[in-house]
Amino acid sequence: MSRAWVVRPYPHHIYRMQEFLDENMIAIGWPGIGDLSDLISREDFKEALRDPDSVTGELGQATGNLFRFVREIERADYVLVPDGDDVYFGRVISDYRYVAEMDDDEHGCPHQRNVNWFHEKGPFPRRLLTGRSLNTLSCPLSVFKFPHLDDVRGRVLTRRGR
Repeated sequence: MSRAWVVRPYPHHIYRMQEFLDENMIAIGWPGIGDLSDLISREDFKEALRDPDSVTGELGQATGNLFRFVREIERADYVLVPDGDDVYFGRVISDYRYVAEMDDDEHGCPHQRNVNWFHEKGPFPRRLLTGRSLNTLSCPLSVFKFPHLDDVRGRVLTRRGR
């Protein structure tokens, strides 16, 4: 059964919503820790982040964000990307991939997945989401499970909403 995930458009603190749409992808930051394909457990991810320069904020949060993005998100899962007053919706179509040429401070988004965007890559107004769905988007994590897929599946994922 498909799940839904929220991924913020700020890998390595760089706004990338237009790049997400243009390149049909989502990404997270943490440059400089290399390819995470072979890591299995949360402890493996935590060890990858032991370099103090690789983590801004809490080590536990960073570990969780990386683990979810690499190990928990699956093909056919939905993704919601909040962007100001809008939300973009897509469906994950690839496994995790490491993009070495994006693994530096300038680019900062080496950890990626491909996405098919809904609504012809157009935004959905955030104000049209219901209470609990809207409230969930306020969580500050970079990557987290969105528990209210049924709230948005029929109304949001199948039509434009503007």
